[in-house]
Amino acid sequence: MCATMTGQWGTSFSRGTILSIFLMTVTLAGCETTHSFPMTPGALQSIDPRDLQQGGARVPAREWVTRVQPRLDDTLPESSRHALTTAALTGRDGKIVDVCSRFGLWGRNVDSMVFNYPGLKMTAQAVPAEELSASDSEWAGYECIDIPTDDEITICARVAPPTGTDLGRSYVIITHGLFNKQAGIDQVNTASALRAFGHHVVAIDMRGHGKTRDKHPDAPITFGMDEGRDLIAVSRYLQERMGAKRVGLLCFSFSGFEALNAAWIDGDSCACQVRQSALWRCQPKPGARPAFDGGILAISPAINLISLADQMETDFGYWGSPMRYTIQGRIRNRLRERGEPESHRMWAFIESELRRSKWMDSYTSYDELLSDTIHLMDFSAGGSDWKQGADRMEKVRVPLVVLQAADDPLPGSAQAVAEVFGRVSNPNCGTIMIRRGGHTGFAALSAPYYYSLMKAFFDPNTGPAGAINEAVANVK
Repeated sequence: MCATMTGQWGTSFSRGTILSIFLMTVTLAGCETTHSFPMTPGALQSIDPRDLQQGGARVPAREWVTRVQPRLDDTLPESSRHALTTAALTGRDGKIVDVCSRFGLWGRNVDSMVFNYPGLKMTAQAVPAEELSASDSEWAGYECIDIPTDDEITICARVAPPTGTDLGRSYVIITHGLFNKQAGIDQVNTASALRAFGHHVVAIDMRGHGKTRDKHPDAPITFGMDEGRDLIAVSRYLQERMGAKRVGLLCFSFSGFEALNAAWIDGDSCACQVRQSALWRCQPKPGARPAFDGGILAISPAINLISLADQMETDFGYWGSPMRYTIQGRIRNRLRERGEPESHRMWAFIESELRRSKWMDSYTSYDELLSDTIHLMDFSAGGSDWKQGADRMEKVRVPLVVLQAADDPLPGSAQAVAEVFGRVSNPNCGTIMIRRGGHTGFAALSAPYYYSLMKAFFDPNTGPAGAINEAVANVK
């Protein structure tokens, strides 16, 4: 008989279990570097374009995910099959599904090595360390260019042509997450796969990150106030200056949240009138041609930023909450680099960035600026009404697919996706909710699945971009 230890919730742990937990923590500590998950052509699951038509026309994104996901199930580990797609995010009772309960996960403990080791491990393997340098040798064959934005900064980008059969001047912009950049072998693998699929690739460093930060050290992160406009500016540059026939966007985590707002603003001519203030007046009006007519694939978009910032009022330890501990470490590093008082608080970092932004001169006080910023960041009306975020997504006029894991170790992130997209009826918006994958760790979960989905989405022959429904947008 094994001796057991009973925890505060009455859970019994055998000595073998305790040893396993110890070994998992040691293993995870050894996994905190990016691993390589390249695309292998022979492992891809092909999609027949005829399966994606209805009445002779291409199905839009909401229907597209229901047809594509079952055809890719076999490329996933058995425990992660049978994903939820958009319509299934709402239960028979009309309420939004509790996704962690639906998949048998401990929702309150997703940032715990004990309860969510697989999600944390896949996250650690996919996300590059902040200090990782962007080696030019990794990006051989790419040209570095500067893309102008609507203000004084330029976005640094690496651009390369397709290595496979050219799909007809199809461009895909690749972004990254908060505190990250275009560095690490997994970023290169993703770019290489898209090139092999026939796309021109534009890998960008967002403002406040990577080479863009190096070139413009005084241009801070503005938490969506500038970044959505930047993404639209990059797309328009590709369309007008580089002859792009289609522009797609592949975005991750924090930039996924920014991309969702960009998709809303590019589809709603009234977005600039939400508030009578400097921030909202400067939002670009939708053009006749959508910015992202090649579609947007958002991987683990962090759309519960307000909640996450509130959570980080607590100073987390590595063993209790490794994901939030890591983010707080990067916050400390950023503040320390600028000689500011050290803090673990996300709100302190947000204040530091906003106070040194150009926006500060347009407001009478920091509180007024913060109020406008929060209104843009917040998809949930202060946590009380996710319909606010859903209403934005109703205006999206291009194919938008969100790929999210229920075991995302950013607490509340998976449920936030369900709360928003479970309320969206726009046929241009589709969601795939998988049991495993961590935070942006889908290549670690299954490289064949990750690349097969990406290939099918951005390919003009199989992607939902052939079924853009602009009737839902308010474009004048």
